[in-house]
Amino acid sequence: MTQEFHSRLDEMDFFATKARAFGLTVLTTTRCNLGCAYCFQNTGPAPESTFRPPRIRADSLDSQGVDDILEFTRRRMRELGRESVVLTLFGGEPLLRPDACLRLLRGLAPLGLRGAEMVSNLVLLTPSLARKLEAAGLQTIQVSFDGAQDEHDTVRVERSGRPTFDRIIANIRAAAEVTGIRWRFRVNVSATNIDTLPDLVDQLAALPLPQRATIRFGLVGDFSVGFTGALRHTGGVTDRLLTLVDRAIDAGLDVMLLGTPLADCPYCGEFGGSAGAVVNSDGTLYSCWETAGRPEWQVGTIADGYLSPELMADRWSRCDNTVEAHGETSAAQELYDLVDARILDRSRARRLAAADGLSPSAT
Repeated sequence: MTQEFHSRLDEMDFFATKARAFGLTVLTTTRCNLGCAYCFQNTGPAPESTFRPPRIRADSLDSQGVDDILEFTRRRMRELGRESVVLTLFGGEPLLRPDACLRLLRGLAPLGLRGAEMVSNLVLLTPSLARKLEAAGLQTIQVSFDGAQDEHDTVRVERSGRPTFDRIIANIRAAAEVTGIRWRFRVNVSATNIDTLPDLVDQLAALPLPQRATIRFGLVGDFSVGFTGALRHTGGVTDRLLTLVDRAIDAGLDVMLLGTPLADCPYCGEFGGSAGAVVNSDGTLYSCWETAGRPEWQVGTIADGYLSPELMADRWSRCDNTVEAHGETSAAQELYDLVDARILDRSRARRLAAADGLSPSAT
């Protein structure tokens, strides 16, 4: 990060210390109904002419497992002096175990549940389930897209090969009609889909939602065996991302920064789980959800706690590895700084314009 960009963020209180809640990510299951080729939970490529890549070991939470996680969370919050908790429901696909999702949300309420988010492919969401999740405390759902419909439906498919784009859009619309859940769209940017993304941005911005949606552009890395769609950090990619940022803001979406300070991550940002925990559905602990379910990266269990610092040292994975996946670190940092500076400038200008009664496009 350049000193100039760091100074601009500091002026906006981006690095201001705030009272922090205990961050808890729970994989309700490591099973998934989709067969995305780039998933970091794949252990190999799918057999030819199939959409069934081999994955990490399948585990799912039962009611006792949920209770054990709640007790672990109580204990850790007491040890760390935390009075509130924020939850991320993760998988696999968390909605394969909606009962566990609801039990976790309800069980964390007495512990001071400050916020709750779900990362879901959304194929299984129904209006009835959306209402129950919101009533239990869920505030935000993040769903990923892999380009406009044609491109998305070649990548983000069920393990049977069935496409998902229309169902995801329909499920968002249906849930938005009966809940006030906030929506966060993660748009996976790859070498094969980047040219389809302007159309996708327009379609997402047109969805009738109860409040302004958030969009985040994420560069897909070569984290899965056999996937070759990663982008390099080049000037051409930077220009295309800047165009996407402008298009999203002009369309009325909130755009998230590409990069955030590593220390802000409540999971891997502080060694030894002193700010939060990532809990797999079998009760094992990890530093990052990208390593969850892989025994060689396990850093403890909810029953026995974290391993000694010596044993954890080589297992504590940090989520900044995405920068190195796309090219030289210096080029990557330049891309992140340029794009994030545009996001900050445009977002601030839009807020000022809104205060003056101008349209977003005027910024």
